[in-house]
Amino acid sequence: LSMAYNLSEDEKRLNIANDDGDLKEQVTGDFKKIFVAGGSKGVGRELVSQLIASGCTVKCLVRSEESAADLKAEGAICTMGDAFSYKDVEEAMDDCDACVTTLGGATGPDGKRVDYKGNSNVIEAAGILGVKRLVLVTSVGCGDSKGALSDEAYSSLEAALVEKDKAEKMLVKFYSITTDWTIVRPGGLMTAPATGKAILTTDTTALGAINRADVASLVTKCINNKETIKKTLSAIDPSIETAFGNGNFGEAQKFDV
Repeated sequence: LSMAYNLSEDEKRLNIANDDGDLKEQVTGDFKKIFVAGGSKGVGRELVSQLIASGCTVKCLVRSEESAADLKAEGAICTMGDAFSYKDVEEAMDDCDACVTTLGGATGPDGKRVDYKGNSNVIEAAGILGVKRLVLVTSVGCGDSKGALSDEAYSSLEAALVEKDKAEKMLVKFYSITTDWTIVRPGGLMTAPATGKAILTTDTTALGAINRADVASLVTKCINNKETIKKTLSAIDPSIETAFGNGNFGEAQKFDV
């Protein structure tokens, strides 16, 4: 899937992406023990590294000994289990003061998608355990950002987007009183070093690419930032050029969600 930067003139962006001075003034909490669901790969794996580097204790739920060994070497605390199991999620999250879930994809031999079931378990466990701060990472194309994608692009991603959208709706409808949530919707995901130029925006028409490392950086900043509470934000990187939808950009690249 090719995605291109497409942000309206009225950007409505939040000034937290690359302004450490402002960020320090906006911090309202000091969350130091954070549960990361989906921490064994992709954005979640980048997030684990960044949170530990910042001095946080990070707990993860993993399905394989290989993933556990990798994360433990980084300094994470790992619990063996499966995000499809509510009890496993609750056990792994216990004693944390914040959580982030980047769960997504089809897992296991039966091809079940974890995008809703896994995320709903994380959301429910946070509510039960009193983990007030929660960041849910989904995708551009969910909810009111559906129009940012072409019909063809949406169709190719529909199975994932429908399930992620259900998780968003569950969080907003049933947990807004008990949870200080933030939803982050990345654009087309790439694996490359962080550019440091990615942004968060409330513009639901924003579309573009973003490196996983930059998504993790933005999420890390969101956790302690009061300006992101109860907001749904798209995450894109205007510095990454693609040809999709704009002849002024460079050669198209393929991205996944």
